[in-house]
Amino acid sequence: MKPTNDYRPLMLPINATAERSGLSAYIIRKWSLDGTIKAIRAGNKIYVNNDSLDEYLNCTSLYTDTEQAVKPISAKLT
Repeated sequence: MKPTNDYRPLMLPINATAERSGLSAYIIRKWSLDGTIKAIRAGNKIYVNNDSLDEYLNCTSLYTDTEQAVKPISAKLT
């Protein structure tokens, strides 16, 4: 028997993707149109590859390499 690759990515419309991720539909639409995340257009709908969105969210940092994610603060405990 020949092995098959039945993996299919989860493709959801923008509103469903926004609901699933907790992000706004505006940002999902923006990222899909500018190529930040993978998406396809079918007619007048845009379907987002949710694996691509998850990967982008897991690999993106708000900080640049020169900034530190956690900065020490001085605190005086009494």
